[in-house]
Order: sequence, then C-alpha cells, then structure tokens
Amino acid sequence: MRAFVLFLLLLLLSCSLPASAEYQARVVRDTALYKEESAAGAYGSIPEGTTVGVLAILEDAVRVRFGRNEGYLRKDALAMDCAQLEALGSVSMLGRSLYALREVQLPGVSGQSKMLRTGDEVLLLALAGDYAQVKQVSRSGLVPLDALALDEELCYVLGLPGDSIRDMEARLEDLGHFDGVPDDVLDIGTAEAVIRLRVQAGLGDLFLIDEDFEALLYGRDAPRHPICLGHLEPGDAGSPVSRLQNRLIAKGYLEAFPSGCYDNLVCQAVMLYQQMEGLPQTGTADQRTLSRLFSGAARTLPRNLIPVSRASSPYLPGGVVSLEWFEGGIQEIFPVGAIAQVTDIATGITWQTMRRGGINHADVQPLTKEDTAAFKRAAGDEWSWERRAIWVTVDGVRYGASMNCMPHGQGAIKDNNFPGHHCIHFPGSRTHKSNRLDEWHQACAALASEADPTNIENIDWDAFYLQQEIEREGKDYMEE
Repeated sequence: MRAFVLFLLLLLLSCSLPASAEYQARVVRDTALYKEESAAGAYGSIPEGTTVGVLAILEDAVRVRFGRNEGYLRKDALAMDCAQLEALGSVSMLGRSLYALREVQLPGVSGQSKMLRTGDEVLLLALAGDYAQVKQVSRSGLVPLDALALDEELCYVLGLPGDSIRDMEARLEDLGHFDGVPDDVLDIGTAEAVIRLRVQAGLGDLFLIDEDFEALLYGRDAPRHPICLGHLEPGDAGSPVSRLQNRLIAKGYLEAFPSGCYDNLVCQAVMLYQQMEGLPQTGTADQRTLSRLFSGAARTLPRNLIPVSRASSPYLPGGVVSLEWFEGGIQEIFPVGAIAQVTDIATGITWQTMRRGGINHADVQPLTKEDTAAFKRAAGDEWSWERRAIWVTVDGVRYGASMNCMPHGQGAIKDNNFPGHHCIHFPGSRTHKSNRLDEWHQACAALASEADPTNIENIDWDAFYLQQEIEREGKDYMEE
C-alpha cells in the first residue's frame, strides 16, 4: 500500500510542469523579452539577475511572465534547475550519481526512513517537479531536488550558485568552449561547454565533472576548440555560425535568436566587435577575430538594450526612466532597505547596492565585497568624489541617476569591504549639508536619463567631464 501511495505521489509530481505552471528562474544576462516565440517584436530588455516566472518550455524559447507582460526568452538566458533542464532535453540527468548537499531523510517503502549524510552518493531514478526519486543500495524514495549536488567536491546544483563555477567557466571560455560570460551559475551553456571539451578530448559526450575532466581542464595540454582557429563569412551556415551568434549575443553585440545563418545582422555584429577591439572592420569572422572573441579577453559591449521610445519607456522592462527625487516617486520605488542594481554607464560595470538612508538623496552601500570590487573597478580603481552617470535598476526598470565614488560617514553592512556609504543623486535631489542642488550630479543624472541606450558608445565622455570641471571651478565639489 505504501509503495502504491509513493507511486501515486511520484506520478502527480511528475505532471507538475504543465504550460500553466509557473516556476521561478533567474535571468543570467541582459536579454530581450520578445512578444512572439519566433523573436518577432520586443517589449524591451530584462536585466541580468531578474527573476521571472516560467510558464512553459517550448522548442525554441521559454515563455515567461515578467511584471504585467508575458513574452518569450531564449533558453540559455535562464538558470534552470535539474528538472527544467531535463524537460528541455538538453542534458539527460537520469541514471547519474548525485550527492547529498545536506542531511536529508530518504523515506523507504517499509515506512522507515534513512538519513542521507552530506556527501552520500545516490542514483537518480526520476525527476518529479521539485523532488527527485533516488536510490541508495536497496532503498529508494523522494528527496528535495535542492538537497542534491552533481559533484561530490564542487557541491552545486544546476541553476544554483556555486563557488567554483565562475573559475571553471572562465577556463572553458579561454579555451573557446564556453559561449557565455562567466558567472556563479551553472546553466545549460556551462553544461554544453563541459560536453564540448570532453568530446574533443575523447572523454565521451556525458555531462560529468570528475577528476579526469578537472585534470584535463586545468592542464597545460587542454585543447582549444577548433572554432578559435576557423574562418566564417557571410553565407556560411551550420553549428559553427550558431556558436558565433551565441557568443555575440552573450557579449552584447547581437540581439537575435541564433539561426545558424551568417546573415547581415551577424555581419554587422562582427563589424561592431571588430571596431571595439581595434581589428579591421571586415564583417568576416577570420581566425584573428574568432580567436579573440572566443577567449576571456573578449570585450563586452557596455550594455545590451533594444531600442525603445522615451514615451513608452515607463511601461517597458527596458529603457530609461527619469523620476524627480522629491515629487516623482523614486523614494517609494527605492526605499530604505531596498536592493538595486547599479550600472556605471561609461564602463558598463554593474553591482548590487542597498539604500541605507538619506533624506535629500540616497545613501547607499555595496551589498557584498564582490560588489565593492566591481564598484571600485568602475571608479578607476581609486576612490574619489568624482560624479559618474549611472542607471539604478529596481524591479527591472532603469532610472537615470548619478553617484560619487567616495566612502564616507557610517555604514551598517559588514564584511563588504566598504568603509561607510556613498551617495546617489536623482533628478532634483540635494546635498545634505547645504540643501543645494549639486550641478555636476544633476548633469550626470540628466545624461543618464536622456542617453539613447543604442548609441551610448558615442558619448564623448572626455568632453562631458571637461565641461563639468569648467562649470564647477572654484565651487565646493566635495560637499555632500
């Protein structure tokens, strides 16, 4: 009887991914939200780190809900857990050994449970929504999926953060096997890169990170993918072109589904990349271009936004919105304690920040020591009172603002390597000491609010900052 109940439970759980179900997934890079599965039309862009509701996994896309909009994303733009990855059919998980991330009860058919200890190995028999049916020796039962890891040493689950993932992806990127941008998420793109290297090295087409794979990956003789030594040009087609498109999308030069055809859009994207790298702008992906593009040294375009009109931007996931500090409602959108993503427009570097206080403007702190490191890179690796134009992204909407780059005063977040707080000004905000408009902050906030995201690379930053230097000459520029 217990076995029959267990079978019914597994049957019910296995049906838990219908088109009407909604799972939460994290966007792993800035990506377009399309109106149709075929990538026709677009609402705007969804920033990296945003959580969306997954409604259905389709042949070429994933249907999602973001705010009031339902639309379609590319599959590789989302971090998927094991169940979703299995549903995609990209990597088969059944029959693999998994490891317990933490102590968890393994129920048995006799009614007695066994405690799985951290690191214990089990065999995956089936995936059932948020649960997995596993077997250890003669005992089988359902355990939560998030209690299982793919690897005993690295201890991570597909779609969840892991300490060693970024390093592994960076190495795969240097070898030309990884098409994305290294982060802390093991997703479909990571799995595909692992399989590419294993196949090229003769280790088989399994997704398996074992001692042999790690020795290969970090060894001197790890093979570079042949695409780094290839040559692609307009008119070509096939999987190498698809990989070229995926890489251009990940680095911000292309907004389109990978069709596998080297068309005019690909040609333009290659020319833009060649311009960024100082290479001859031929539009042909020669060996020099491919070798650079499929490496860790490839430059990322500072932003990856699709065109939107200023009139419609408040209603789109992408675009830039300008809200006045005292009367525009931005203080309610970004209240004390709220976490936002900050993007330095000149460099494209992003990090997470928390508003800790502030009356005339927002006093904020980087959330973690990694966020502080990113902030400092954007500031030129040196703290200063320099004002910089930024976007502050809250709930998927970017707002034009300005920041200084100097830690001062008090800070409440510990272990973030940031001694104090710094200031973010929005249109109309004022200094705390003198209750005045800071002209430089206002100029940077105006630039951030009015800049066309599709032509942001054409801003003459030197001229802009020189003009601000001239206008603030003789004024107390440090006062906050």
